[in-house]
Amino acid sequence: MGKSPPTAPHPPYKSRDDKKLVLGQAQTMQCKVLLCLYFLTIIKHVSPTEVWVRPHTSALLPCSISVPPVGDSLLGISWTFNGSHIASFGTTDDNHVDKGFSWDTSLFVNGTFSLTLLNATLDQQGVYECQVRYNVSELHSSNVTLDIKVPPTLSIPTTMVVLDVKSELHCIAEGFSPPLIYFSWTRAGEVVQLEQAVTAVDRTPEGTYWAVNILKFIPLVDDQNVIYGCVVTHAALDKLLSLEFQLSFVCKCQLFQLITII
Repeated sequence: MGKSPPTAPHPPYKSRDDKKLVLGQAQTMQCKVLLCLYFLTIIKHVSPTEVWVRPHTSALLPCSISVPPVGDSLLGISWTFNGSHIASFGTTDDNHVDKGFSWDTSLFVNGTFSLTLLNATLDQQGVYECQVRYNVSELHSSNVTLDIKVPPTLSIPTTMVVLDVKSELHCIAEGFSPPLIYFSWTRAGEVVQLEQAVTAVDRTPEGTYWAVNILKFIPLVDDQNVIYGCVVTHAALDKLLSLEFQLSFVCKCQLFQLITII
C-alpha cells in the first residue's frame, strides 16, 4: 500500500486557551483583510456639497463614509484648499490642522472626517477637497464649496425729479455676497417695475459686491407726497429689504440752473 501524504504539523498549542487565542487572531486578521477588500469596492467620488454661512461664524465642511473603518492605524485623511493642505492625518509626522480649523479625531472610527472652519471670512470662500485613504488606497473623495452670505445695504443718491420730464432714480445695493441680487420698484405699495435679476460683477475693496438698478418714468402731479420704494431680494436676507422715500420735485427752470452751474 502507498504511503499517505504527510499532513501539516499542528502548531504546538500548550493549552486549549492558547489554541483559541491563535485561532481567534487568525479569524480577526481574515476579517480585516475581507473588510479592506470590501472598502476598496465602495470607493466613492461624492457629488459636490455647497455650504452657506454668515461672515465671522463657524462653518462645518462635511466629509464621511457610510461604512466606518476598522481602527485608524491604516487611515490617511487630508483636506486641501486652493492646492494647499490645511489638515491631514495618517502618520505621526503628518498629523496637523492649520490655525483657524478644527476636527474631532474621535469621530474617525465612526467614518466622520468633517472639518470645522472657526471664523469664516470672504477670502476663505471656495472649494475644499476631502480625501480618505485606507491602507494607501483611496476610499473616498468629495468637494465642499463654501460661500459666505453677506446682506446688502441700499441707498438712493438723489430723489430729485422734474415734473412731466422723463426722469431716472438709481438704487444702489452694496456690500453683499453672493453676487446674484433681485431689484424691484414700488409706488404707494404697488409694484411699478417687476423684479429684475442682476448678477453683480463689480466688487468693493472688502471683496463684496455692489450693483445698481434704475427706474425710468415721467413724474406727474399725482406723484407728489406718494411713497416710492426700492425693494431687494437676496440670499443673505431673511425677508425683503426695502428703502422707501418721497420724490423731490424741481421745476424746469431750476433744472436749467443746475445744468448751467455744472
